Amino acid sequence: MKWHVAYTTKAGKDLIDILCYIRDDLQEPDTAIKQVGRIVAQIDKLDEMPGRFRRYSDYPEKGRHIHVVTVDHYLVFYVIDKAAHEVRILNIKYGGRDLHNLLDN
Repeated sequence: MKWHVAYTTKAGKDLIDILCYIRDDLQEPDTAIKQVGRIVAQIDKLDEMPGRFRRYSDYPEKGRHIHVVTVDHYLVFYVIDKAAHEVRILNIKYGGRDLHNLLDN
């Protein structure tokens, strides 16, 4: 049975921010679309065996089992809600940045 994959508002904003940064700041519209496409494609694959990726112990929401999957240089943070049979995407961040500061805010 497949899992339902849902995005939080933060995760949706993160995708838009990634797209806009690559498209506008880096002046690479084609690259922006391709990068976001690769991220979304990997997220879509979480509908099967979402627990196969490692847990991320430094996420600020202690007590929750946060998982992380890497897509190129980006990290996708998510939780698995077994009761709802749902994978909830929390954040999508560039891995080269200060993740502790970004996630705390």
